[in-house]
Amino acid sequence: MFVNFQVPQASMIFLPQDSQLTCWAARAAGVKSAKAGKMLNENAVLTSDYLSLFNSKTSLSLVQIRDCYKKPWLTETKFDLRSRKTVNDFIKDKLPVIASSAVAQFPPNGAPIHLAYHVRLVYGATGDLDSSKEGDYHVRIFDPFPSPGSKPQTQFLFSHFKFQMSYNSRSVAGAVGLAWYG
Repeated sequence: MFVNFQVPQASMIFLPQDSQLTCWAARAAGVKSAKAGKMLNENAVLTSDYLSLFNSKTSLSLVQIRDCYKKPWLTETKFDLRSRKTVNDFIKDKLPVIASSAVAQFPPNGAPIHLAYHVRLVYGATGDLDSSKEGDYHVRIFDPFPSPGSKPQTQFLFSHFKFQMSYNSRSVAGAVGLAWYG
């Protein structure tokens, strides 16, 4: 079965983050913007304690991110990565979804080094759910702080998405693969 869906007007309503440390705030604004059908900034969606942290360009711990998202209106869960269909059905039902993943450095001769956590917005999917070919299904991602040379709106192959949602670069129970929707 072929699928192709995304948040309407995604390129016009999702904010990039305004500093290297505030992906958490831009993603909260992204969910509210999609629900409102228009761009809302961080000032319109964050509670006062987190708005203060945003204005001071503060990086949040995972505990703080979880608290920030739970306070106003988001539900937390884990991505079910068993199949394209389970991921696709969840995304389509909860669109858009904030997804957490680990940020790690992979040195040539050593173990990966955990650097931080990053949150991105899952805003759609496209491809063939029944195909066994790697390139036939993609998850649409809005990355508020993309790598140099990359665009904020990108598509992850299903295997890359699964890796991003399951790779744990340090032993923090339940830290990766979290999803928030509202």
